[in-house]
Amino acid sequence: VIGYVDGKDSLEMEMESGITFRLSTKFKSKDDFPIGTIITYKFNELFKSGKPRFAVMMRVREEATEAKDFVF
Repeated sequence: VIGYVDGKDSLEMEMESGITFRLSTKFKSKDDFPIGTIITYKFNELFKSGKPRFAVMMRVREEATEAKDFVF
């Protein structure tokens, strides 16, 4: 998590590769996801830009120490 989208239940995310995107979530408060939180998410496909399409949060990765991009 690198930021929050005001007025929406979305987080501003950054992948290990440096690509940034918005992630839909149903957070109650920004305190639930402090900056630096690592999250597992799912998506349907990738845009040509490499951003995940229709990304949705699955869970917080409390045991993770660093973010990893997906591998096909």
